Amino acid sequence: MNDKKQKLDNISNDLSKCSGNGASAIVNKNGIVVSSCTNCGGNAETFGVISAIMFGAADIASNESGIGTAHRVIVHSKHNTLITENTSSQMLLSVLTENKRSLDSAHRKILKNIEHVRSVLEDITLK
Repeated sequence: MNDKKQKLDNISNDLSKCSGNGASAIVNKNGIVVSSCTNCGGNAETFGVISAIMFGAADIASNESGIGTAHRVIVHSKHNTLITENTSSQMLLSVLTENKRSLDSAHRKILKNIEHVRSVLEDITLK
């Protein structure tokens, strides 16, 4: 299990590097942080809970309006963008990135890492 945790930590660290002075976290949909890396000095647990609540609210709203399940939630602010992606039935990948960074590049990196998260999580659930 420590090897799996290390793999998830490596993914979080890799995403934080591409986000500038931001953060990344792999959290379950209840907001419990599985892995995180915050470069902005924020609290990882708060970041995880907020990401899960935000995604859950968006998912409920999209289902209630008949457009289906949410796959991604993006929140833009003056200086940062928060992107939260659904990685599996129970996990989310959330990245806070500076707006001066290329969002397209950051999003490609997120999508690439979602596959890594899925493979690690599949390996855990199969054992």
